Amino acid sequence: MKLLVTEPTNNMVLALYKAAEKLQHEVIALKAGVSIYEILDTTKIDYFICESQQLTQTIIRAIDEYNIPTIVVGLGIDFPQKKLTIL
Repeated sequence: MKLLVTEPTNNMVLALYKAAEKLQHEVIALKAGVSIYEILDTTKIDYFICESQQLTQTIIRAIDEYNIPTIVVGLGIDFPQKKLTIL
């Protein structure tokens, strides 16, 4: 399974990142300054884990276009997308 994860800045995302690595999933970090489209155009992503403060309109569009199930960690914000699970 391939997971795309925003750079962890909180403990929950860091724990999910480390757990995925321990389970030997392929974990790709979405680093600042890298377009999500650069990754999605070349790699099939099974799940995306994102902190709420890093969820941009560009990322939301990419989630919709590529139909990626997503887990958003952070303060609850009213997201219209049905693919998002808020933790």
